[in-house]
Amino acid sequence: MNSNTKKGLPLKVMVGYGSAGYATLFTFTIVITYGLYFFTDVVGLSAGFAGMLLSIGTLVDAITDPLIGTISDKRNPKKGRRRPFLLMAAIPFGLVSWLLFTDWGFGSAMSMVYFAILIILFYVVQTLIDVPYTALGSEMTLDYDERTKLSSIRYTWATVGGIVSGFTMAITAYLGKLFDSASMGWSAANLMFGLLCTITILIAWKTTKGRESTEMADGEPFNLAKAFKGPFSNKSFRHVALSYLFGIVGQTVAVSVTVYYMSYNLQLSENQISAAMVIMWVVAFFWIALTNHIALKYSKKVAWNFSMVIWIATLFIFVWVINAPGNAIAVYVMTSIYVVGYNAIYQVTWASIPDCVEVDEFRTGQRKEGLYYSMASLTQKLGSAIAVAICGWIITWLGYDPGLAEQSQTTLTGFAVLLSVGTSFFLLLSIIATATNPMTKARHTAIKEAIALKEAGKPYSTESFKELL
Repeated sequence: MNSNTKKGLPLKVMVGYGSAGYATLFTFTIVITYGLYFFTDVVGLSAGFAGMLLSIGTLVDAITDPLIGTISDKRNPKKGRRRPFLLMAAIPFGLVSWLLFTDWGFGSAMSMVYFAILIILFYVVQTLIDVPYTALGSEMTLDYDERTKLSSIRYTWATVGGIVSGFTMAITAYLGKLFDSASMGWSAANLMFGLLCTITILIAWKTTKGRESTEMADGEPFNLAKAFKGPFSNKSFRHVALSYLFGIVGQTVAVSVTVYYMSYNLQLSENQISAAMVIMWVVAFFWIALTNHIALKYSKKVAWNFSMVIWIATLFIFVWVINAPGNAIAVYVMTSIYVVGYNAIYQVTWASIPDCVEVDEFRTGQRKEGLYYSMASLTQKLGSAIAVAICGWIITWLGYDPGLAEQSQTTLTGFAVLLSVGTSFFLLLSIIATATNPMTKARHTAIKEAIALKEAGKPYSTESFKELL
C-alpha cells in the first residue's frame, strides 16, 4: 500500500478531497427532491411517467457501476486508478446536470425521449465521478477513526451543497420571473449549479495528487457475475448495503413528497419552502459534529440508529400533531431536527464501507475499493429509483392534479401518510440491518493485524474476528 495511507492526512488534503462531495450529493439531492416536481409541474409530464423516468437509469447502472469500479481497480496504479476519472468527467458532469433540468419545449413524445436519454446520461456521469471518488477516500487512509473524520469532512461539503439546493425553489422562481418563463428559470439555475459542481470536482482532483495507492492493482478479468458476488458474499458489507438501501429509500420517499406536502398540505409559498430547505441544511452542520462524536465515542451503529430514531419520532410528532396550514415555523423546526437522519445515511455509510474492504483483502489478498464503492453507488441509485417510482405511482393513484391549486382531501391525506409512515417503514428496516452488523472497531483492528501477519508470512488467528468471515 502507498506509504501515504499510513500517515495522518493533512487537513488541507481532507478538505480538498471532501469538496467533490458537494457535487455528488448536491446533484443527487436536486434530482430526488425536485425531479418529480419539475417533470410534473414545469414540463407537464404525468407523475407516473416521471417516477418511471427517474428510475430507468438504474437499469444502466447495474452494468456501469461495477464496470467503472472494476476498471478503476484494474488501472495501472502508477498512472492513477481514481483521480483521472475526476478530471475526465468533471465537465460532462456539470453539463448533463444542467441539461437534465432544461425543457426545450419539445412536444410531449419528444420530451419523454429527451429526458429519458438525459436521465441515463446523468446516472452514467454520476458513476464516473462517484465510484472512483469514494474509492479514493478508502485508499487515502487505513485508520478506522480517521476514515470517520474524512467522511465527516466530505459530508460537510455535501451539506454546503444541500444548503445551496435549498434555495432551488426561490432561485428558479426569481429567474422564472426574470425570463418570464418557469422552464427558463429552472434551466438558468441549473446551469449555475452545474458550473459549481465542475469546479469542486476539479478542486478534489488537484488537492489529492500523490494520495492514491501505488500498489495492489487487481489483475483479474472483469466478470459481471463475480463483481456482484464478491462484495455481497462479504457479511459486513451486506449489512452496510442493506442499511444504505433502506435509508436511501426512506430519504427519497421523504424528499420526493416533501415539496408536495409543503405546497399543498401546509400551503407554503416557494420562498417558505426554500427557507425550510436552507435552514435544514444549515442546521445539518451542527448534526455532523454530533454524529461524528457518537461514532467515535460509541460506534457507527449507535450513530446510525440514534439518528434514525430521531427522524422517525420527529415525522410522526410534526406531521400528525403540530403541523398546520401556514405554520412555516413548525416546518423549519421539523426539518432541522430530522436532517440528522440525512447526515447519518451518508456520513456513517461512507465511513463503514472501507472497513468491509479489509475483510475482502484478508480473504483474497487484494484491495477492491472501486468494486465495493460501485456496489454502494448502485445501491444508492437503486434505492432512490425504487422510491421515486413508487412515489410517482402513488401520487398518480391519489388523484394528484398539478393543474389544481387545491388538491382533494384524499390526496392531502395520502401525502401525509406517505411522508410519515412510508418513510419510517424503511428507516426501521435500516435500523435492524445496522444493529445486526457483525463489524466492530475491535474486530476491524484484529483483521488489519491479521492482514499484516499474513503478508509477512507469519502465523495468525481468526478467532477474534471469525464473525466477519
